[in-house]
Amino acid sequence: MDSVPVNLPAPSKRKTIALAAIGVICAATVSILWLWNPDTEQKAIMELPEPERRALFERTLRTLETTCRPEGRESGLEEFCRRQAEFILRFPECDAHCSGATAPYRSAPSR
Repeated sequence: MDSVPVNLPAPSKRKTIALAAIGVICAATVSILWLWNPDTEQKAIMELPEPERRALFERTLRTLETTCRPEGRESGLEEFCRRQAEFILRFPECDAHCSGATAPYRSAPSR
């Protein structure tokens, strides 16, 4: 019996695709839960399996550090970046570096 060669992605490519899909699913789940009830966002984040939570955290941090870089000019993404900054602060992985990346998008405290 002749086998037909199947063009499957390389294992590392499959892993990347799988992690991306898991990340999108997790982000969508968290977003839906947050829209449904904002008080459940923290709980939803904490209930994510650690690898998925870390992947979502790292992707959100990367977005803040690349797409949302403040350069003294408006980009039209300020609201998006503000929401990403608020979101990432809910992760237990958010350390001083993470907090610093959110600083340009956090509201200044009012008196």
